[in-house]
Amino acid sequence: MHLPSSLTVAILTVGTLAGAWSAAPGAERHAGTVVAVDVQSRTVLVEELGVAARVEQLHLWIGPETRLVRSEALPADEVTDPKYPFRDTPIELRDLRPGDFVVVELDGSGNRRAVGAVIVTRPRS
Repeated sequence: MHLPSSLTVAILTVGTLAGAWSAAPGAERHAGTVVAVDVQSRTVLVEELGVAARVEQLHLWIGPETRLVRSEALPADEVTDPKYPFRDTPIELRDLRPGDFVVVELDGSGNRRAVGAVIVTRPRS
């Protein structure tokens, strides 16, 4: 089966990012596509493929302590750590946009889990 290149990059990126970011104990990770961003209410809607390929929606509240990072693959000649061939750049909530592929790290449990990190990847232009 041949996967579209953007899907292949997303799958490889999730695997790499999942290994490179150390989650806090009790944290859980999700990966999906940003559907909507509301900067005023600090909310983000993300869709991910869940069990049995069912689309699930994550309604996230992005607190002021949430790490927001854009992670870009480095050109091969700039890679210094083969275990993490990415450049991470801090971003603001207003920099998120629909269509962005994200890995989200949730801390804790309960109805209002804190979002510890949002890692954004975008295909190269």
